Amino acid sequence: MSQPAAPDPIDICLRVLLDQPTYAARLALAMADTLDQDPAGPITYLGREHVMDRAADTALGHLPDVVAEESHRALYAALPPLLGDITRGEYALQLRATARRL
Repeated sequence: MSQPAAPDPIDICLRVLLDQPTYAARLALAMADTLDQDPAGPITYLGREHVMDRAADTALGHLPDVVAEESHRALYAALPPLLGDITRGEYALQLRATARRL
């Protein structure tokens, strides 16, 4: 019986790359991690922008500006709305769900 062919290195690389979250998803996850540091606190529009700026430094700071800007745009288009009196922890859960879709 013959041995199965070794996997193609390009296929392996592509599989690894495709399993990685997008940069927009990484930004959403970094935001969620930041919000989880104070999960009971309220989230506001201004607070969300502040968290996004801090998370962008962490998740996107090493990238070229054009890539970081496109990641911001993609996340802004997918951001869950801030409805009612939502906590930071609840919004973090919504951000994690959004990251899975990005």
